[in-house]
Amino acid sequence: GAGHGLAHMATEAASAAAPRSTEPDTDIVQWNDDGTALVWDTSAVRRLRSEHRVCGHTVGWTKMTSNKHGSALPVLLRDFEVVLCVERGWLASAPGTPRACADSLDASSKTLYYAFRSLNDQGFYVTTGADFGSDFLVYANDPVRCHASYMLSVVTPPVHFLDPILFSRLAKSVVKSHAYCVVGPEGEVAFYGSDFGPLPALPYSPADFKS
Repeated sequence: GAGHGLAHMATEAASAAAPRSTEPDTDIVQWNDDGTALVWDTSAVRRLRSEHRVCGHTVGWTKMTSNKHGSALPVLLRDFEVVLCVERGWLASAPGTPRACADSLDASSKTLYYAFRSLNDQGFYVTTGADFGSDFLVYANDPVRCHASYMLSVVTPPVHFLDPILFSRLAKSVVKSHAYCVVGPEGEVAFYGSDFGPLPALPYSPADFKS
């Protein structure tokens, strides 16, 4: 099931992860009022991606041919990505503002933060899954080197029993597997496949999925 595959991916991703730098990134960052940040410096983007597996999302564009454009700087970091980077010392906090932390996030972003942090700690690369109807796409290696194997939906219990069926069908239509990250009230996380197969030694069971 997807749960077993996710555990296998974690082992593979951890082995491919680069050593983490202990120095905060002080390159050019534009801090936004909504908690997001724009990273304009190529070396900063490269370090966040290669050393810390934080990809963000390119929101600039460059003209490639007369009728085609490609993505370019800056890279947008969402609020929960900013919090993880600041907490881990990979980015300095915004000048003249309180230090970014999980408690500064709204309920939705905080739920995504706990899931993102757990996946990052396991060695995964994570990008937005908005184009596929999920919260995240999960990669065992840098997304430029491989395709995402999992679409991940981040939820809080209870979960309606029809949701896994619908997401599983959607995932199969794009040749991916679907998994859930269930985030508890204290930030504890558990990962499940759409077949209700949980990873071992986690605080939830399939009974937490509401019928």
